[in-house]
Amino acid sequence: MKRPTSIRTQLLRLLAVTAIPLAALEAYEVVETYREGAARAEESMLGVADVMATAVGRHLSDATALLSNFAILLPDDIVENPARCRALLAPAPRILRAYSNLFVVDPDGVVRCSALPPDTTRPGWTSVAGTRWFVRARNGYTVPPTPLRPAPVTGEPTSIVARPLRDREGRIIGVLGASLDRRAILSLLDPALRPDGAVVTIFDPEVTVVARSSGHARWAGANLQGVPLDVREVSRGRRITRDRSLDGERRIFATVDLAGLGWKVSAGLPESDVLLAARADATRRVAVFLALLLAGGLLALGLYHQVARSLRFLVERTQAAARGEQVPLPPSSPLEVIEVGKQFNRALRAVSRARSAEVEARRRYQALLEHAVFGILVVDRDGIVREANPAAAEMLGCGEPSSLIGRDLRDFYVEPEEVGPVLELDGIDPMRDVEASWTRTGGEPITVRLAGAAIRYAGEDAVELIVEDISEQKALEMQYRQTQKMEAVGKLAGGIAHDFNNLLTVILAQAQFLLMDLSEGTDAYASAVDVRDAAQRAARLTQQLLGFTRNDESEPQVLDIHQVVTGLDKMLRRVIGEDIELVTEIAANQHHVRADQVQLEQVLMNLVINARDAMPNGGRIVVEAHNAVVSPLDRHQLGIPAGGYVRLVVRDTGQGMDELTRSRIFEPFFTTKDKGSGTGLGLAVVNSIVTQAGGQILVDSAPGRGTTFEILLPQARPDQESAVAPGEERSDEAGGTETVLVVEDEDPVRIVLRRVLERAGYRVLTAADGEEAKIIAQRFDGHIDLLITDMMMPGIKGNELAQWMARSSPETRTLIISGYSESPDLQTWVSGDPSIFLAKPFTPHALLMRVRERLASEPLAYAVGGR
Repeated sequence: MKRPTSIRTQLLRLLAVTAIPLAALEAYEVVETYREGAARAEESMLGVADVMATAVGRHLSDATALLSNFAILLPDDIVENPARCRALLAPAPRILRAYSNLFVVDPDGVVRCSALPPDTTRPGWTSVAGTRWFVRARNGYTVPPTPLRPAPVTGEPTSIVARPLRDREGRIIGVLGASLDRRAILSLLDPALRPDGAVVTIFDPEVTVVARSSGHARWAGANLQGVPLDVREVSRGRRITRDRSLDGERRIFATVDLAGLGWKVSAGLPESDVLLAARADATRRVAVFLALLLAGGLLALGLYHQVARSLRFLVERTQAAARGEQVPLPPSSPLEVIEVGKQFNRALRAVSRARSAEVEARRRYQALLEHAVFGILVVDRDGIVREANPAAAEMLGCGEPSSLIGRDLRDFYVEPEEVGPVLELDGIDPMRDVEASWTRTGGEPITVRLAGAAIRYAGEDAVELIVEDISEQKALEMQYRQTQKMEAVGKLAGGIAHDFNNLLTVILAQAQFLLMDLSEGTDAYASAVDVRDAAQRAARLTQQLLGFTRNDESEPQVLDIHQVVTGLDKMLRRVIGEDIELVTEIAANQHHVRADQVQLEQVLMNLVINARDAMPNGGRIVVEAHNAVVSPLDRHQLGIPAGGYVRLVVRDTGQGMDELTRSRIFEPFFTTKDKGSGTGLGLAVVNSIVTQAGGQILVDSAPGRGTTFEILLPQARPDQESAVAPGEERSDEAGGTETVLVVEDEDPVRIVLRRVLERAGYRVLTAADGEEAKIIAQRFDGHIDLLITDMMMPGIKGNELAQWMARSSPETRTLIISGYSESPDLQTWVSGDPSIFLAKPFTPHALLMRVRERLASEPLAYAVGGR
């Protein structure tokens, strides 16, 4: 048994135990003083380096920008006229003080002229062909300040900036280079910006000294490659180093990189300046510590007497209370004894209140559990559910919460191994916003968001989970992403439609000319047919792209589904081949639908072609159409209004699709076909067309059991308009002798238009833009019967030219052509008279028919937009 000691001994021990850590603390404080001084020195040097780096970086950037501005002022013959070149460059270094010399190099790397006279004694002074800066500048790049290199012409070590020289047409005719004046860089090291004793050094990207505030003449040009400048990273591009400087003295360095240039600025302060302050602080702290130690000893002695008296008094009163004696405390009882009694009473009352609060907290927790809108589960460390609320039971399809008690949490996970992190939660890091895939009791998958924390439950470690069903939110997010993709592709389609349709107009017209001039049965005739068919396929591809936005001009009309399917029957059979059976089942008394005929045919064609590609070894395709009704109960699930619909079904016996493929088939450019066999636009176009028609498309497929596409299109009202069968209208081509002014900025399109019209007998005037068209119209002696103008042209647009023509020649009719129909100005014209616009690409036949239509129309009574 350990021998007891007196309070006096224990106080002396306490004093010693307290003094030792205090002494260590003081020693630590001395060290910290040095560290703080070093840290302040580091911060000061970082500040100096930052300021200097900013000044140097601005100087280098200004020098580069100034060279670019100066290059713009040089004439195109600067390379070929050395005398003029020298005359222009000679005064530049006196004016542009950032440079010590400027020189012009031809594309072969030969120095043509220089502001300073060359050092002819140095061999090769006229050639810079092998230098990296010259190669980059000749390739069209502006070269920022390079590492120190012998300068062309003078040979002195300097940094070079360069940029390409271009003529008025943008061709590179040479390179303008400049040698940076190192004296100008040295002047940036202002003594007023650094503390006494600090040394600032500027390095190029190869760690060569460019300028130094102390000993510049000795150290300029020295290369410090391999010297440990990069020791401790403070932040990106900012470092601290403690080492000997170039003059041998130990210093604290701060190094700052010049972003994008590779140059560095280093600022250093002697370590001895920091140690001097630390020694003075250490002397002061030792004196204070000894004084405190003496005062502490005296205080401990007085405390001993006070404590000893109080303890003897407490012992006497405690012994009396243990014997059951009721000994009243004298009025002079120590305050500590009175406080001990009060604390006992307070402790008993606190225990009573704690028990009541625990009962109330349990009652509130149970109410929260019962009425919470989110599911709440308590599971033990083995994953067994110990408690659940009604919301959790409803979410998981279990009816009552009691049916969840005792079940394994892994039963709800699609991937049971994902439960590991949940059961490993500790009391430090709770779990928040973790998504997981669960299944309901009936097997229905749901996506949940989990939050959880470790708790104590019934005296054991457990985990409390808050579960939120976010399946509907995830579905909405997926729909939003799909909408964003469709909008992106729509913008892409609108951007390329104008130029692409111009090209297709020329190709279709030229192919038609060849077919008119060649004899059937010849190889040339067959080649012309191939060209025409390829152009038509390209035009259809353009229409598919435009189907994602409102850029295309759809023409909805009331259609008879039976007639549409029958009209495509022969083409569909030819497309799918003889090894696939095509069956059409159209119900009697079939309702009509309102849609664009070409687009509806495109929907059927794309679905049948996809079915064909899914059956490489043959099979069966069924096309069905019959009436259907969407009830108010179904409209939310289908996403379309309740009412009468026509159900169009395309079913195949092909390979089918898995769940992942089925979820992506309507994404633009997604395809499972071999490279070069599909564009990935077919089903995306189908979905877009059906959606624009107010319908919905459903897919049912699984690997090995084929695919069924079901399209629901709104039933057309009988009073909307009479149904139109496919291919009812076609007029013969007709010519004329009227005078037509064709305005088109694309030369191939303008030539084709002139050729088509002249072959039809018209007198044709052509202009490449609006200004030329005005001049032709004003100088022409006769009457211009029709103006054909492109909408999008440089300078005067087509609608502005049409307005001018309507004012200057009111009897002249107008026809506007364009490959892009979304211009607001164009929409203003088309809304008043749709026949005034003909969309590219068009065939010669379509152009001639529209010309006759416009010549037979009434002239414009006023200029649109000019009332």
